[in-house]
Amino acid sequence: TLTIEPGTTIKFTQGSQIEVAYNSGKYGKIIAQGTASEPIIFTSAAPDGAQSNGDWDAILLYEGTMSGTIFDNCKILYGGGYTSSYGQIHISN
Repeated sequence: TLTIEPGTTIKFTQGSQIEVAYNSGKYGKIIAQGTASEPIIFTSAAPDGAQSNGDWDAILLYEGTMSGTIFDNCKILYGGGYTSSYGQIHISN
């Protein structure tokens, strides 16, 4: 279980992503519970003003991602660079 605290900002470089349960045969989950005043932000590592859509890939949740995975009061910005068919969050099976 990866727990991300309210107010945390995670910056991704080009081509980076988070994968949960991909080909591992193991289970996992993410608990990202921000608050209205302290959202959790997933964003580009590009300098302010230079970010653009597709700067980083995605958050990928595969078969084996455990129930209880939570994204609440999160901002997911400038992702979607993996392929044209993936968004910023991809859920498979």
